[in-house]
Amino acid sequence: MKLRWNNAVIMAAVLVPVIASAGVAVYMLAQAERHAALGTLHQSAVATVIAIDRELAEADAAMRTLVSQRALFEGPDYRALYAAAQAANGKDSTAWIVVADEQGRQIVNTNAAYGVPLPVFPQRPDASQAEAPAVSNVIAQLPTGRNATLVSQTVVLPNGRSYLAAKVFPAAYFDRTFQREGQGSDWVTAIFDRNYRTIARTHKPEQFVGTLTLPDTAAALANPTTRILRHTIRGNIEVYDVFARSARSGWSVALGAPVDIVEAEVRRAVTVAIVGLAVATLLGLLLATLYGGRVVRAMVQLGVAARLLGRGHRPGPIRHTGIEEVDGVSAALTEAGELLAQEREQKARAETQREHLMQAAEEARAYAERQNKSKDEFIALLGHELRNPLSAINSAVALMELAPGDGERTQRAQAIIKRQSDHLARMVNDLLDLSRVLAGKVYLEKRTVDLRDAVLQCIESLTMNRTGLPAFRADCQPGITVHADATRLDQMLTNLLGNAAKFTPQSGHVDVRVYAQDGVAVLEVADTGIGIAPEVLPHVFEPFVQGQQALDRSRGGLGIGLSLVRRLAELHGGTVTAQSGGPGQGTTMTVRLPLADAVADSEPLDRAAGTANGLRVLLVDDHEDGRTMNAEVIRAAGHAVDECATAVETFQRVQEKDFDAIVIDIGLPGMDGYQIAQHLLAQFGERRVRLIALTGYGSAADRSQALAAGFDLHLVKPVTQAILLDALTGPLARAA
Repeated sequence: MKLRWNNAVIMAAVLVPVIASAGVAVYMLAQAERHAALGTLHQSAVATVIAIDRELAEADAAMRTLVSQRALFEGPDYRALYAAAQAANGKDSTAWIVVADEQGRQIVNTNAAYGVPLPVFPQRPDASQAEAPAVSNVIAQLPTGRNATLVSQTVVLPNGRSYLAAKVFPAAYFDRTFQREGQGSDWVTAIFDRNYRTIARTHKPEQFVGTLTLPDTAAALANPTTRILRHTIRGNIEVYDVFARSARSGWSVALGAPVDIVEAEVRRAVTVAIVGLAVATLLGLLLATLYGGRVVRAMVQLGVAARLLGRGHRPGPIRHTGIEEVDGVSAALTEAGELLAQEREQKARAETQREHLMQAAEEARAYAERQNKSKDEFIALLGHELRNPLSAINSAVALMELAPGDGERTQRAQAIIKRQSDHLARMVNDLLDLSRVLAGKVYLEKRTVDLRDAVLQCIESLTMNRTGLPAFRADCQPGITVHADATRLDQMLTNLLGNAAKFTPQSGHVDVRVYAQDGVAVLEVADTGIGIAPEVLPHVFEPFVQGQQALDRSRGGLGIGLSLVRRLAELHGGTVTAQSGGPGQGTTMTVRLPLADAVADSEPLDRAAGTANGLRVLLVDDHEDGRTMNAEVIRAAGHAVDECATAVETFQRVQEKDFDAIVIDIGLPGMDGYQIAQHLLAQFGERRVRLIALTGYGSAADRSQALAAGFDLHLVKPVTQAILLDALTGPLARAA
């Protein structure tokens, strides 16, 4: 018999009893799971009995209190008795108190106004109930036509007259007991009196209340040892019924859970156990196969080595198996080969080394391919999101080249370029911002911001720059202010409102509310869009998490917007939550931020020399296109601009002219922007020139380094026209 088959026989001999034992264990697990589920049902039934007993005990105490005031029963004016009955009944509107004389005339009924004519009450005073209240069975002849139960006590006056004081519990009274106990919507719960008639029921009470229960249920209720019964109840529902009995009232509670639900839990547990067993078995087989294969391969190698040795050749390297006997034979063959073929040792060693190098190279190549695949997957997603705006920009540029004299086309092309450039900038900024937020490197410049104004401005910006949007409906309370970074707040609002608009059809609407609640400002964005699937909802604020999209990715996005919103909200001391009823049910995003204290924004440190017109500006940037466009923006605002690409040109230009402001890129060749700023400060001395850093490095550490080098302002590319011009003429925002 071959070694492989021998190993197979050994594995079979081990696995057969293991699998048999596992089958028994799985069966026992199923029984235990079923017992646990039914035990939970029984606990719920017992809790219901306790709750009912508590209600009856309260009614018992109310009846004792009422009948203790015997003077109120002597009449002929029973107004005081009516008031006492109302007080004993409390604020309970579903139950009421009745006082009736020996002929059944109702002299008090808290369910009706005092003095109105009342029908005859079916119950009469009972001298046996004079000492303590008694709990009745179901009474079907109430004047209201409803089935009910009573907690009643008889009052016997010195003159011999007697009265019945009773608290009436209709079947509907016990609905709230069922609700408080939190029973499942598929469960069927019923309360039975001492004659096994139905007092209350969760399913179809109007059909079954007051009727006798099924014979098998009645038999189970009559047997105090019966706790569980599997049978088919009214309504053709197969259930597990568990029973709990009240020693106080003699009533019983039957709680029925559909068999399918109970067995589903059992099947789930059994399935998990079977899957776990299967996985463990497969792993065992795999390990045994690998181990046996290693032994077989070692034996094959030993045979090959022996044949080579017999022919006078040195055997190749024999793989170490960890099996002492096999490795001992391998060592002996190797030693014999060395004695017989020492002259070939160097060649064999070189060949072995070459094989190892080839194996290492193959492993390195496979690792590189895996890394490259991971990179390609993200780049493919990012590339898809970048190509659309770039394509639109290229087409707009081509349109402007084809029709340079067509003003209307040029304006449309410019609008497209601006819109798509803004989209690209937002995408890049979101990626960089998410990276900085995750690394804890975001710096917030907080000031008091009116949340209502911020929301309305964001809505206005969205509706001006996009078409085909749903209707925005804003309900924002005025005067709700927060202490926040205005830029980051706008970033949060843009992501939330943009997402709501993106995933809501044009026929839908987005409701935006701003209000104060419990000392915090609350922003709610509720849309009527596609909603969020339950399995996605718990992860919606994680980076790169998106719902299912079609191949065309018509809604776009990298899945980072909501993650950025959550982290920015947390940086502001707030929270953000998401709610959705599921696909097609819309989504509600709720942001909570601390309300701002009454603090005034700090005064600006200073302004650039000169006015909004006539500034002399030096722009230093080695990126020609970016420098040219920024220079044209500044010139269009009425300022004079000189351009430089290197530190040497900068120093020469400063020697030749005086400037009011110098805008410097940080990543310059040769000497970087920090060094240029330090040299310029040393050169200017007391003469004040505004220095502005314009760079792609935007972390808090980069900003601190720029300010430490002497810059007055730190701007992060891409920068808008408004921000750039405001940096030249507006107040400085130097941080301490």
